[in-house]
Amino acid sequence: MAELPDIPLRVEAASYHGKVVFFKLIGPWTRPTQAAQNSSPIIAIVGFGILFGAALLAWRNYRQGKGDRQGALRLAVFSFVALMLFWLFRAKHVPTGDELGLLGEGVREALFMSAMVWALYIALEPYVRRRWPTSIITWSRVLAGKFTDPLVGRDLLIGILFGLCFTLLEKLPYLIVFQQPFAGVALSDLLGMRFGVAYLLQSTSGAVFGALAITFLLTLLRGLLRRDWLAGAVVVLIIGLPAFLSGSQSYAIYQVILVSLVVLAFIRFGQLTLAASFSIFFSLNSLPFTTNLSAWYAGTSLFVMFLVTALAGYAFYTSLGGQKVFKGKLLEE
Repeated sequence: MAELPDIPLRVEAASYHGKVVFFKLIGPWTRPTQAAQNSSPIIAIVGFGILFGAALLAWRNYRQGKGDRQGALRLAVFSFVALMLFWLFRAKHVPTGDELGLLGEGVREALFMSAMVWALYIALEPYVRRRWPTSIITWSRVLAGKFTDPLVGRDLLIGILFGLCFTLLEKLPYLIVFQQPFAGVALSDLLGMRFGVAYLLQSTSGAVFGALAITFLLTLLRGLLRRDWLAGAVVVLIIGLPAFLSGSQSYAIYQVILVSLVVLAFIRFGQLTLAASFSIFFSLNSLPFTTNLSAWYAGTSLFVMFLVTALAGYAFYTSLGGQKVFKGKLLEE
């Protein structure tokens, strides 16, 4: 690299019939594909274990009349609506017979994710209420429609702060160590505002599912190990192990720090904070940030940053519980 002569850079390219069809820059920060594939079975085993365990516990709790069924239904409906809106904004609609096939595919994916959200919540809610009752206070208030509750605003604001920390933790190594922009930008977001809104909807739905999955894993380990800190340490080990197996020490350290913050967010502040942090992180992680307002993708970047700022302002105002920010008058004698 001309600006960084000490960093080796490998260029791979391919052509077909005289046209360039592949081009990639490979630096020290590029993770080997084979190493990532070698670590994927662990993630798959954990993921299938969570879904299988949640299905069994959900069926057991449902037969015994346990669990917040109304809250689970509201979460499932929210997830379904968000994913259908995601399909509506993301898909390229053409007035042909194939549109029905696309609609069927979108409905199937939305129903599948909604069913998993419902099963996870029915499976974990009774046990979380018994072992970590304070962690779902604000979560339950949100499901009940109490969006202006001061505690809801507080946990939401803390969740936004955690989400921003996750995003900085992801992006700063590329800017400080590698001195290059973050390479994980979702190129589809550059196609316009419509695709940016679709990604936000998908991120929100994914944040709900991700928060429930982490909570389920923590609750299960807490019941087995009887200690909060020990359950959190095992979660960090399970999720961080694939990073160590990939052979990238820096990536492994990043994963351990990130998962540790995730565990801290739930144990210290609760379910709502964890879901809010995931939503912010997923929304900002693949966003092409820019301060150049003339850039052709600046609209999507500014739109998402405005939404995050507005949400943080709403959370801060709600957390005050009706109190004034500035209690004194400027000209009061």
